[in-house]
Amino acid sequence: RIEDHFETTRELIIDACGYIRRLPFRDVNRLDSYRGDPTDPASTVQGFLLHTVSRLSTERFLVHAGAVSLDGKGVVFPGNVGMGKTTTALKLVRRGFKFLSDEVASFHLGKRLLEPFHRTVNIRNGSADLIGVNVEGNGALKRTDGIETFWTVDVESIIPDSLSGACEPKYLLFLQGFG
Repeated sequence: RIEDHFETTRELIIDACGYIRRLPFRDVNRLDSYRGDPTDPASTVQGFLLHTVSRLSTERFLVHAGAVSLDGKGVVFPGNVGMGKTTTALKLVRRGFKFLSDEVASFHLGKRLLEPFHRTVNIRNGSADLIGVNVEGNGALKRTDGIETFWTVDVESIIPDSLSGACEPKYLLFLQGFG
């Protein structure tokens, strides 16, 4: 159960398996500006949903991580918000790897496969230069949180023929700052 009390108390209460977390929210008008903040309701709800889906699934295990493949072998790199999962994944794709995900690594337990979790990616303006991609004019949605500019774009529109199918998980690399 999720209760939204933003208008009156600026709190979000999540009841999951008997645990209740009270999350203060400082400014309801700037939800996107609290990326990486452990009290960010959007990040918490996303984490809560992934955790719940992962617990309810009997065949899949979901990890907050980027994932790519090369020659049918998967590389998974867990990392916290803002640690470079998207930049790492897309930089590797630019060098010949195939894209599985920048946010969720999906392991199919019965088949022992790393499955794709394709979705649009959010690229910080500075990261686009690091990756070596042009996001403008490729169907990207530009937004800002008042501090930084972000682009939401389909990976295939900036790096054609880049999506991977399911593959064997081979490597697990922890990004600096993980844990």
